[in-house]
Amino acid sequence: MIAVKRARSTPLLFLLLGLMFGVTAALFKGEDWGARTIVGNLSAPWLVLPFVAGWSRRSFAAAAALGAATSVLSVVGFYVCYALVFSLVNSHTVSTDVAVLVGGLVTGPVCGALGYWWRARRSLAAGLAVGAAFLVEPLAQLVLGRVGQVPVGHTSVLAHPLVFALEALIGFAVCGWFVAARLARGKPETT
Repeated sequence: MIAVKRARSTPLLFLLLGLMFGVTAALFKGEDWGARTIVGNLSAPWLVLPFVAGWSRRSFAAAAALGAATSVLSVVGFYVCYALVFSLVNSHTVSTDVAVLVGGLVTGPVCGALGYWWRARRSLAAGLAVGAAFLVEPLAQLVLGRVGQVPVGHTSVLAHPLVFALEALIGFAVCGWFVAARLARGKPETT
C-alpha cells in the first residue's frame, strides 16, 4: 500500500488523521436520532486507523504506541468537537467520554499491534480481526438486545437494518480483501 509506505516516516500524519477522524465523526453524527446516530455510534470503523498506523511501523512497540496515540486522538477529537459544536457536556457525557477513552486506550495498541503483525507476517488472523469487528458488532447488538443486556433503541443498528446490512457487508469485504492479499502473497504464515 503506497500510502502506508510513505507514512512510515511520519507518525505525525497518523496523529493528525486520528484527530480529523474524530472531528469528522462528531460532525457527521450530529444531533440526529436517525441513521446518522447509528453510524456515528459504530465502533468498528474506529479500529481501522490504528490498524493502518500499526501497519506503517517497523517495530511491534512503535506500532502499538502509534495505534494507541491515534485511537486516543480520535476519541479526543470526537468529544471536544461534539462538546464545542453541540454544547453537550454534562455528568453523563463525561462518564461516557472516560469509558470510551479507556476503550481507545485498550483497542488502539491492540489494533496497532495487529497492523504490525499483518505487515511483518501477513498474518491472516490479524487482518481478519479487523473485518470481524464489522461483522461481530451488529451481531453482538442483536444477541445482547434480545437477552435484555443492551436496550435496543434509537442508537442500535437493529433500529436501522440498512446500517446493519452495510456494516456486515463492509466486514465481509474487508475479510475478503485480507484473504485475497494473503493468498496473493503465496507464502505460508510463520506465526
